[in-house]
Amino acid sequence: MAPPRMNRRFLLFLLFWMSPVLFADPAGDIMSDASVTTAIHWVDRRTIELSPHEASDLSRVGGKFYSGCPPGSWAVAVPFYAALKPIFNRLPESWARSTTPWSFSWPHTVSKAVYFLQIALVWFLMAPLTALFLVQMSIFLESTGSPPLFSIGIPLLCSIGSLLLCYSSVYSKQGLSNLLVWNALFWNLNAAGRSSARSFLLGALLGLAVAVDYPAFIPAALVIWFLLRDSSKTSPAHLLAGLIAALSPLIYFHHILFGDLTPYHYRAWPAIRVAYKGALVSASQFQSGPFLGLGGPSLVSLYGLSFSSFKGIFIFCPPLLLGMWGCLKSWKTSGDSLGALAILTLAATFLFVSSLQGELYWSGAPQYFGPRYLLASIPLGLMGLRRFDFGRHFGWAMAFLACAAVGINVLGAMFQDVMIQLPITAPALQKPLWLVSKAFLSVGSRIPMLDFYDIPPPVQWAVFTSYAAALTLGVTKLMKSSRSRA
Repeated sequence: MAPPRMNRRFLLFLLFWMSPVLFADPAGDIMSDASVTTAIHWVDRRTIELSPHEASDLSRVGGKFYSGCPPGSWAVAVPFYAALKPIFNRLPESWARSTTPWSFSWPHTVSKAVYFLQIALVWFLMAPLTALFLVQMSIFLESTGSPPLFSIGIPLLCSIGSLLLCYSSVYSKQGLSNLLVWNALFWNLNAAGRSSARSFLLGALLGLAVAVDYPAFIPAALVIWFLLRDSSKTSPAHLLAGLIAALSPLIYFHHILFGDLTPYHYRAWPAIRVAYKGALVSASQFQSGPFLGLGGPSLVSLYGLSFSSFKGIFIFCPPLLLGMWGCLKSWKTSGDSLGALAILTLAATFLFVSSLQGELYWSGAPQYFGPRYLLASIPLGLMGLRRFDFGRHFGWAMAFLACAAVGINVLGAMFQDVMIQLPITAPALQKPLWLVSKAFLSVGSRIPMLDFYDIPPPVQWAVFTSYAAALTLGVTKLMKSSRSRA
């Protein structure tokens, strides 16, 4: 007997939730320490001022230092720290593990509160938002007639076979902003009828995404275009009101702290120059250029972001190219607006990122696994796979691509914190797939948090094997129940 619908959705939620939880990175990414520390200061001291020895990504205004990240990235963390502070205070200091200071930063230490809040934000914010989005995607695919191979397989591929796995396993502003955009989109896709309250909340979510990460204005603007095309579900006035409600505090914050709306030239990157590929490079050069360091795309950046083993989106997620072909097919043959949204999102983000001047910038920094600024295009692109009727031979080829994607991104999740803590000039960062493969062959399956606590490799192997078995059993059960209901 097939399990009830709510039970199946809850099981699906758990399966998608446990991957970011398992691979949670206690070190955070290069920029998250500034956001997390600001949230802690606001709760503890009612200030957002930072010391240059507390974080990497800073802005300097009038001799004072603040987070260099958008205010939404630390404001979202405030209620989590306020709720969990009593628990953190009771945890032994020895349980917090120090991490290596990043390249391009003042030497700084990581406090116990910062360490534990990084983990908590993955477990209780990033992982639930990831699972909620993927469940909504599965519901949409099922409701539009996709068989279980697609209604369960595509969200699963997105979960463990794309960069979403790495960037939902760490408190990343790129991951969080895109999760807000995707949840808003699929909430509306699955909704019945028009609702003023829902339209307002959709606008607020999209505005919050921009407040978390400024480049999220690209996918957010395209989703707004998509929502406004269907007046049967969306109230334009209420959507705009929600957007204004979310963006007004951001604009006010910029006016009060910076005096204008372009805070990037206040970034306080230290004036350190390193020899990067034969040229002296400083992170402060990002502010130079006509507008936020933008110039125009080059052949080097276009290739680098598409098919290179360094940052090529179609290398880090091989099925995506086929999925985008499916989106283009459905857009051209049937006018599918969701396919159009996928293509436009990839094109717009690709044009924006490839226009950043210098490899250090369009790559999103060599230490990061894959092209993090192209994350927005992945889920909708993978949905294009449902447009194909996989025969026997084509099906085996697709299975090979899917397995390759899962292997690449699981290895990335295992070793992304190792990459981030390497010097920016490390030659190994130019070949990230070889780096993580070599690390896997050397130490085997690695769970970042367990490794931080020096848990023996056999135990980490056992934990990973148990995770893989639970995921396989859960997906098998869901596939069988879906077929029995068909």
